[in-house]
This record gives sequence, C-alpha cells and structure tokens, in this order.
Amino acid sequence: MSLAIAVITAPRPQPTFNATIGELRRAGFRERLHVFAEPHSRLGFHPDVEVHAHPQRLGMWRNWLHAARWLLCETTASRLLICEDDLSLAAGAASALAAAYRTLPWTDFGYASLYTPAHNVWGQTLQNGWQPLSTQRIAWGSLALAFTRASLRELLHAKTTLAHGGQNGTDEVVCAATQTLGRRVYFHVPSLCAHAGGANSSVGHYSTPSTAAVGFDPLFGWDKSA
Repeated sequence: MSLAIAVITAPRPQPTFNATIGELRRAGFRERLHVFAEPHSRLGFHPDVEVHAHPQRLGMWRNWLHAARWLLCETTASRLLICEDDLSLAAGAASALAAAYRTLPWTDFGYASLYTPAHNVWGQTLQNGWQPLSTQRIAWGSLALAFTRASLRELLHAKTTLAHGGQNGTDEVVCAATQTLGRRVYFHVPSLCAHAGGANSSVGHYSTPSTAAVGFDPLFGWDKSA
C-alpha cells in the first residue's frame, strides 16, 4: 500500500524546514514530499521534494486543509500523512507507522498521531506501541497525522470541520471531528515525534510540560545493522 506525504510550512523566527526534511528521511520516509508553503517561507533545495507555493497567506488551518484536499485529489495513495515543518522524529517512525497500517482495524480508523504529548495520556493506562486515545479527551498536536483515504475524506466533510472558521486549532478540530464520526484516534508510546523547538512557533505556541513528547527517543527503532 502506497503512502503520500504532505508538509505544511510557514515563516518562523528560526527556520526549521530543512531540518524537518532531514528528519523525515532519517526516520525512513523515502516517498516524494509535497510541501505547501506560505509566502516568504525559507526553503532549501532537496531532491524528490515538490514545493507548492501559495501566492497569498492561508494561515495554518487553511494550509492544512489545502494539503489534505490536494492529497485526496492529486494522489491515489491509500495512506496519507500530513506533517508540520518543526518536528523531530524517531529513527523508526516510518516502520512504526507502517505497522499501524498493518495491524490496526481500518473500519473505524480515524488517524494515527506520531506525536504523543503528555496532555493526551494523563490518567490513561499506557502500554508500549499503538493504542487508542480515550474518547473523553481531545488530542493536542498536529505535528504528524496519518490517515486512510476514507478517514481523511470523511473528516473533510464532517460538520465540525466545515464549521471551523479560525486560522488555528487544527489539532482540536481534527480530533473532535474524527470522534464525532465514530472513528478512533491512535497514539504511540513512546512518542515517535517531538517539536523541534520551543519558542519558535509560527502561531505563538510555546512548549510546556503538557506538550512534552512522552518518552521520545530519536534513536527509537534504529536498525544498528543498517
């Protein structure tokens, strides 16, 4: 089964785009990357990366929506991953995501988040590997969200999604809409992803104990024989 990957990017106080592309490759994602860039984004050249530059600023939420729609309309991949441009990844992230698609039930699959902040798991019994989020909780974080084609299509047509008119709030809207559809949200322990920097947000977000990536280890899943 094929995977299509989108990366959304915007200007930041300290550019993180080039490092993020390196993180994706180091984590085992070899697919062509489709980058959706806000005006004045600082982008370096990378092989097998296609840039889709917006002539006008969309804002984080509309840029994410644009990337999601593009993946559905312009690719035939059965698996779809949308990433932000300020992430660090575990070395085994691609393998762990592939395992999620192989082992988790697709009938009610909503999305799998590679990022597991502490907020999302407080009070929940944890085990290593993939597990569903408590349905009473709204997940934080939209660093790297993986969908099936069916789950992303349903999400884009959900009332919760269509009603959101703000520029931010991607994580809360996507999680709430997914749960309303009766689909499950999954996370991984340890977290396969972390924010690359603290006070470097394009929308004014800052790191707190609540946003710390649970057990994140950049060498998790590293194949020493490779």
